[in-house]
Amino acid sequence: MKKILLFSIFASLFLSSCIKDKCDETRTLYEYTPIYVKKDEFRNVPVQNASTRTLQQPGKIYFYNNFIFINELRKGIHVIDNSNPRQPNPVTFIEIPGNVDMAISNGVLYADSYTDLLSINVTNPQQIQVIQRQNDVFPLLGEDTNGVLAFYERSNNVMQIDCSDPEFGNTFINRRDVLWSTAEFDSAAGGNYSGSGPAGIGGSMARFTIAKGHLYCIDQMTLNTFAMQSNGSLGNPVSTQVGWGIETIFPYKDNLFVGASNGMHILDISSPSNPVYRTAFQHANACDPVVVHNDVAYVTLRDGTECNGFTNQLDVVDVKNLNAPSLIKSYKMDHPHGLSIFDDKLYLCEGTHGLKIFDIKDNTKIDRNLISRERGFDAFDAVLIPGVSLLVIGKDGFRQYDYSNSQNLRLLSHIAVQK
Repeated sequence: MKKILLFSIFASLFLSSCIKDKCDETRTLYEYTPIYVKKDEFRNVPVQNASTRTLQQPGKIYFYNNFIFINELRKGIHVIDNSNPRQPNPVTFIEIPGNVDMAISNGVLYADSYTDLLSINVTNPQQIQVIQRQNDVFPLLGEDTNGVLAFYERSNNVMQIDCSDPEFGNTFINRRDVLWSTAEFDSAAGGNYSGSGPAGIGGSMARFTIAKGHLYCIDQMTLNTFAMQSNGSLGNPVSTQVGWGIETIFPYKDNLFVGASNGMHILDISSPSNPVYRTAFQHANACDPVVVHNDVAYVTLRDGTECNGFTNQLDVVDVKNLNAPSLIKSYKMDHPHGLSIFDDKLYLCEGTHGLKIFDIKDNTKIDRNLISRERGFDAFDAVLIPGVSLLVIGKDGFRQYDYSNSQNLRLLSHIAVQK
């Protein structure tokens, strides 16, 4: 009987010790407030030139005709004359309510305004003209009597939970109709490399891209295709269902590579007005911008986002056979975001961990070929402009580098965020 009692006491102490040890871990969640907008209100706000202003919440970045276009999240677009990369000169601000995404071709800026899609003549960026507005192209997050649910805004309220909470592992928690999350979500996502010629150049975080005389835009699950007209307007959209959680888009040859929270989708645009779904490469749940170079796709996966992921890595995928993409190798990273490739070098943004540059001549040994690492700033997306500079955008501002010596990047200019 004593042995049984002693065993019971020991077991009780052991189990309570395990439970105590197990529940030492806590998580901090932030409150997110739904933000609604009325269509008749934002549509009545003029889309126009305004005085230059400081960067406060920079989003996507685009390079066109020696101008840099930087999105100010949901406010509009900064236009910067980059004729001298050492002294970039802000020349105007284009006020566009609800703007997050953009692409430019033949002097026409295509930009979202909450649910709508605008075509804007920017041949002279200081004297813009709205060519067209297409209403209700983007569904956003829903609509009710309050208006359109445009986004969620993080408040200063926090909540601590420990691992005894049944929802401890969830990225999102709803308590009394209040949304809490550990993730930084609804942040801006960048542009993409549209190639040379009449279109500009952006980064890897794009939701808009231009290829074959068409504008391609994605929302949460749909690819919308617009034929570009000679007067700068767009034809009616052709919608192609891709799958839930699509986030980024990248054109390569006759295909679009669409990054999603659970994989990379490939669509054939050999008939550009009618994209055809080809196949997908599945990966763990995580947000994933993608770029393609020499029939190899480079996909970054990161945690701490709305994609419910817990992975920080670079996936390298062979896409020679577009119907059967195959993983070459995965590499552990710190917190990868956007990426750019030029001359067999991969420029990879690591968020608060800065920027890494890899030699990618051998895709099976990328981790052994780190050329350099730049620290001390936030890097969200990178855009390399051949013969000009490397552009890097992050939460703390815009930086421009001389990339001629990849072992020692030289900072040319910096435009800091000013709250």
